[in-house]
Amino acid sequence: MGWSDIIGEPRVKRLLSSAIERGRVAHAYLFTGPEGIGKDATALEFARALCCPSAALSAEGLIEACGHCPDCRRAVSLEHPDIHIVFSIPRGKGTSSNDPVENLSEEELRSVRRELAEKAADPYHHINVPRAAEIRIDSVRMIRRFASMSSSTGRWKTFLVFNADELNEEASDALLKTLEEPPAGTVIVLTSSFAAQLRPTIVSRCETVQFDLLGEEEIENALRTRLGIDEGEARLAARLSGGSYRHAVEVLGEDLQEWRNEVVDFIGYSLTTRYALLARRIEQWAKADRQAVTNRLRLMLSWVRDVFLLQTGSPERVLNIDMESRLERFVGRYRSARTADALASIELAIGALDRNGNTLLVLANLAAELRRNLAEKEADAIPL
Repeated sequence: MGWSDIIGEPRVKRLLSSAIERGRVAHAYLFTGPEGIGKDATALEFARALCCPSAALSAEGLIEACGHCPDCRRAVSLEHPDIHIVFSIPRGKGTSSNDPVENLSEEELRSVRRELAEKAADPYHHINVPRAAEIRIDSVRMIRRFASMSSSTGRWKTFLVFNADELNEEASDALLKTLEEPPAGTVIVLTSSFAAQLRPTIVSRCETVQFDLLGEEEIENALRTRLGIDEGEARLAARLSGGSYRHAVEVLGEDLQEWRNEVVDFIGYSLTTRYALLARRIEQWAKADRQAVTNRLRLMLSWVRDVFLLQTGSPERVLNIDMESRLERFVGRYRSARTADALASIELAIGALDRNGNTLLVLANLAAELRRNLAEKEADAIPL
């Protein structure tokens, strides 16, 4: 593992490397930005660099862990005594508040260990322990307890709080006290995709590091090199990812061909008078997971964008090349289609879903907008 294994984010890498090189490491950081872009993975790599006694400049000019020493080997397996990870775990059935895992059942403990093992194997893995809804005060007390101890290596002690927006009120109080009086040689890194849900007093005591959405090419390359995905599938997943590597991986687990057919049907039904078919499709999608609906709309974006490319004479840039005949048929039939406006309406629908809009209403409104922007007049036959 090294900075080269972190997807994209060159600005963030330079900032953190420079802090280590200049001896200007802050006592607390807040890594914030959209979901699935590598905040946790970057926090882990930062912690490894801080704990490695042989950290040095890489070929890219970044301070990074050597990857070979005993400290690095323990850090990679998440077993280093100076790297502590905090995340939401189940409440358990006991009453002790000294150890966050002491009250867990055997099944819950296995779940926690399994998630940690997956995180060690893939830093981009999203930790998701069943029945875990919040970070409680016992986990923060663990930070205070270990922070008061000496480092095993004489270097930094690092505490990584994943999804810090899940801190409950008591835990937030306790963490704030720790941030107000940070123990020497301690670095606390909070990661959050929803920083607005954190207390302003906590945010103000951290150096905020804003992460950027990943580029489609960065995600495509990562899918090909990390997972061995073929070029076409990787490109499509990257296009649908919305700049999130995690979303791209989730998309790969779905039947994209079936989804694309559903998307083309949705567009077709929206342009016809066959309202029963459209209503049935809207109801079907509304029953699905919200992210699955968003992914379908991203597929719709890619399809309508391809229509736009054909309209403007750029067929070489078409993504859904295997559906080119259907695309050309659409372009030939709807020569006056306002595809730019249709693309904007799909983007608005995705944004509405992201803001927890009612899925049925969002999809019904989208169908109306597609009809208004794409069809010259309603047809009684499916046009695709």
